[in-house]
Amino acid sequence: MDIASTYSSQLSSNAVTPYSNDYVGGIQLIEKSGFIPFKDKNPLNSTLNQIFEEFKEKTGFDVDVKELKDEFLDKNPRTRSAMTLYNSLETTFSSNRGASSAIESFLNEKIDEYVSESDEDGDGVLNAEEGELDETLFAEIDKDKDEKIDASEMKNNFYDKFNSLNNILNYFKTNQGTLVDTYA
Repeated sequence: MDIASTYSSQLSSNAVTPYSNDYVGGIQLIEKSGFIPFKDKNPLNSTLNQIFEEFKEKTGFDVDVKELKDEFLDKNPRTRSAMTLYNSLETTFSSNRGASSAIESFLNEKIDEYVSESDEDGDGVLNAEEGELDETLFAEIDKDKDEKIDASEMKNNFYDKFNSLNNILNYFKTNQGTLVDTYA
């Protein structure tokens, strides 16, 4: 039996405490959030790859997913060095005292950088000619239809459309131990 089948059978077992602070609990949290834990080499790597793939797709940024993940791990060494899967997830997705989590801070920083670098006229917003967004995505992000988008609009659009990321972030923002089912 392969490792994915072993953990899959453990996940369906009633003997497993939901979202316990161990490997199986981490797998449960990843799956319940909507990510595929064994898509790549390991569950954390799989989850981060899926986040950065969605980031690329939902923002329209021309980024290398592997480079983005490596940069995130370089800036967040606690995620890379955590001893257990659950601790890695907690380090990546939890926030302290109202601050953003490591992954939120990193993604927000990337959006801010993109807007700043693409803003040719220096007004702090992007018009349809600035940046590399196609017309459809630009119109989707421009909720107020003023033909300009700022970093805030890009962030709102990104997080509004990414339920899997919201699910795992909300887990760590609410009572740890029960995943909020409002997105299910």
